[in-house]
Amino acid sequence: MTPINVIASPVIDIPHDVDVPFISEAPNDVNVSSVISDVRAPPNSDAQHKILKCVYMNVNGLGDKLTIEDNVQSLHDNDVIVISESWVTKDTDPKKYNIAGFADPENVYRKYLHDKARRPSGGMIVYIRDAYKNVIKVIETICDHFAIIEIKQLFDFPVYIIMCYIPPEDTTYVCRTCDNNYCDTLRDLVIKYSNKGTFAVCGDLNAHTALINDDVSHCDTVTDPSDMVSSTPWGFSLPHRASCDSRVNNYGRELISLCDISGLRIMNGRCSKDNGIGKPTYIKGDTKSVIDYLLVQEKMYSSINDFSIGDKWPDSDHCPIKFSFSISMHGKENRPSCESDHVTDKYCRFYWDEDQSEEFTSCLLDETACEHLDKF
Repeated sequence: MTPINVIASPVIDIPHDVDVPFISEAPNDVNVSSVISDVRAPPNSDAQHKILKCVYMNVNGLGDKLTIEDNVQSLHDNDVIVISESWVTKDTDPKKYNIAGFADPENVYRKYLHDKARRPSGGMIVYIRDAYKNVIKVIETICDHFAIIEIKQLFDFPVYIIMCYIPPEDTTYVCRTCDNNYCDTLRDLVIKYSNKGTFAVCGDLNAHTALINDDVSHCDTVTDPSDMVSSTPWGFSLPHRASCDSRVNNYGRELISLCDISGLRIMNGRCSKDNGIGKPTYIKGDTKSVIDYLLVQEKMYSSINDFSIGDKWPDSDHCPIKFSFSISMHGKENRPSCESDHVTDKYCRFYWDEDQSEEFTSCLLDETACEHLDKF
């Protein structure tokens, strides 16, 4: 029988709850763009597994740094970009800082500035690649210190990334929202999102942790067991953490305590390209320290594809935190619904299977299918 060409979308949308065993997609025919067209498959991997690339960096003022081609190129290979210390104000049109291929950035500006401040400070800008804009969103911000990113349908479980910028301990700036209780605010966010799904924490935390053990089974910093989110150690041993930083400060102790209550583990110095190294994330003159981090829970650890500390931009003291996750596109529950134009103008071809004609007729008579066909 002659094949029937069917426009996949927008002609008819076959409901997800109707099983259609009589149709099979023709292999090697027209290349139907997956919903996420820009993701990259790792070498020699199943094509159904993609890579979500993220970067966090403190730039000490964005200014005109996005006019420098090398800077833009270093960002453009990523799918989620978070820039802290942007120094962008509420009066700045964030579209001024648009990056080609990315949705309009989310401008998390500093709401309170001292009247005598010589320049803006703080601020965070979040970029999400166009192809992901329907499945990755900033769902909550707290002042300019926290931006929570929700990732839907790319994993087998809900994922949240708490992006942070916590000012140094000795800062003279007073945040009227957090009242400078940044660690308490982060702790509250961790507890909140632990009840919603799996989460990670990333950002400039200004926390010096040296080599304090972040494994809950070896720590004794928790004083109230009822305050625990997860009081069990991971089901496997992580590599020992390396670090070029021997300092410990109050924020560092708070961060280790956060690991205690949440099951978070620090990836710096023990994961991927930084395993056994513990490269500095802050470099100023002869001072080198680790104060920018990625922390993940056990459930996300197996999804980490890469982790590294990048090269800092000129005029910035911080190095970017670069990390990526393997995302599985198996199963219809993991396929995002997308409204992007680049999907709806694609075609695919289906072939009739005479042996399954009765199942075809049965599916067409299904109540849900009839409702959809009536609307068509």
